[in-house]
Amino acid sequence: MKRLVVIIGALISCGSFSLAQQRSDVPDGWTKINICRISFYAPPDMKNSGINGIDSCVAQFANNDITLYLDYGLYGGPETTRGTDLEWKQESLSVGGKNAQLTTFTDASHSNSGLKYMAALFVVIKPVEPGRERELRPTTLMMSVISDRRADRDAALAIFRTLRFD
Repeated sequence: MKRLVVIIGALISCGSFSLAQQRSDVPDGWTKINICRISFYAPPDMKNSGINGIDSCVAQFANNDITLYLDYGLYGGPETTRGTDLEWKQESLSVGGKNAQLTTFTDASHSNSGLKYMAALFVVIKPVEPGRERELRPTTLMMSVISDRRADRDAALAIFRTLRFD
């Protein structure tokens, strides 16, 4: 895991923080996941938890270190702060050629199990045509990674960097 953190740290520190996928952005050994009309790379031990949505495509993957949630559909929105969030940071960036919002924070609401470190991504996949905002909703992707360790945020950013839209 230390090797993974070093590789990801080096990738993040090189150049600007654009999440455009290049083969060099994919850490060695990671596997491609195709789901919900998107694809991304993740550590090879990430397993699909088998959850399903009702009105959108929902998925969850997890390994011993992180849990990744995604929701692709019409009802998403960017992450908003709560009273228990620490170190709140939001920034705009590009993911797979689309504008996105990245939010990182520490969730302190889990008092029994300690702090949870979060990285959340929000992307508008298909915007609504101008003038039709009252009758239609945009197609969006919400993707978040949660962990008990601050260092795992780097893994989340590496996953987001490899994101592609079908």
